[in-house]
Amino acid sequence: ADDSSVLSRRSQETASTITERSHDTNRIAIFDATNSTAKRRRWILEECTSPAKRGGKRTGVVFVESICDDEELLKENYRYKTTNSPDFKGMSPEEALADLQKRVDNYASRYETIADQSQSYIKVFNLSTRLMVNHIYGRMAKTIVPALMAWNVGTRPVFLCRPGKTPHNVHTDSEDYVVPTENSNHVKKLKAENLGKTGIMFRQALAEFVEKEGREFMRRREEVAFSQSLETGTSRSGLNTFKTDAVFADFENQFPLTVMTSTMPRAVETVMWERSQFQVDTMSSLNPLDKGDFAGMELDEIQSLDQAWYSRLEQEPFLTRFPGGECYRDLISRLESVTIDIEQQVAPVLIVSHVSVLQALVSYFRNSPVDRCMSIEIPMHTVLKFEPSRGGGWMETQISFLPESDMNNSMEPVISASELSTLSTEPTSPMSPIWGDHVALKS
Repeated sequence: ADDSSVLSRRSQETASTITERSHDTNRIAIFDATNSTAKRRRWILEECTSPAKRGGKRTGVVFVESICDDEELLKENYRYKTTNSPDFKGMSPEEALADLQKRVDNYASRYETIADQSQSYIKVFNLSTRLMVNHIYGRMAKTIVPALMAWNVGTRPVFLCRPGKTPHNVHTDSEDYVVPTENSNHVKKLKAENLGKTGIMFRQALAEFVEKEGREFMRRREEVAFSQSLETGTSRSGLNTFKTDAVFADFENQFPLTVMTSTMPRAVETVMWERSQFQVDTMSSLNPLDKGDFAGMELDEIQSLDQAWYSRLEQEPFLTRFPGGECYRDLISRLESVTIDIEQQVAPVLIVSHVSVLQALVSYFRNSPVDRCMSIEIPMHTVLKFEPSRGGGWMETQISFLPESDMNNSMEPVISASELSTLSTEPTSPMSPIWGDHVALKS
């Protein structure tokens, strides 16, 4: 059989497998195949919506079509493809470009754009410069369309970290709420209003790290074949034009940075750097999981207070809602808009938030099951750096600024700017599992 018939048979087998596996559960599948003709798309609709084949359970279908007719963008994309793809290994740049152009022309000769107005589809033009939607409603319009507009091919890094530590006589629980150590009885823990000595040290180290990373980001932009423009905005608000100027000593004039924090004072204080006045977006969406009636209580305290509820939490930690508060699924829902905000950035992003929120975001960037995110450890005074990788996904690096002994309140010196290049990039040593990667209170 020729290649086209083999590919067609494999596509049919894959589509059948997808519909069979989603028969008894509510799932979303992405069928990434060469669905480039009207005939193929009608076949997919038949497979997914036929009562006879689906046993009465119909599956909704949305087609996503990516269209690029920007010649300059195409040239840059071709150059990147021929330089990095193993398909063109051993060819000269001219030979590789000619071979790729031949493939594109062959594909275009058989390609049929979506024209059936009865179908649900989203057309993405020139890397989300423009979108066209048809018969898109509900959650698709609320979440998927903004996400498609946000995703881009930029190489900006995303930094995640917890706020700096509180004063030495104050301990934090797993969500950075605090209680004075001299009070051995349970009291409702309050939000810490300021940083302690080590928290201030971490803030300074974080500022130096961000400055180093920001300058490196600008340097690397000059070396790549294609970089997303830093000029973003609308006809109404105007372009957000970034310019470097060596005259200014303040490092926000040397590189762009988007900073987002929770509304908790200590999170905001963590990014209040002396040499910078970056705009800080304080967002209630980045606040910790709301534990409702159990706010400020540790798990052992909750277990003693309400054993029945605690048993449900052990069985279904993702779906069990705290009385008067949230469950992790609720948290995921409110983080959808935050995730889109992060994805749409074309410059470095820093997020300062708390354990539960960072667990969910790390799960997203790792592409790991979100309903298991509760076991992800988020160490104190550590930055989790995520960078887009070739072929999709994100590469993760963890950078610890303060030694492990600092977690026991020792005042070790902070790493200086000159030492940042020697920071360890190995994952931090294992700590206690969720809900609290904090240090246990000493009796």
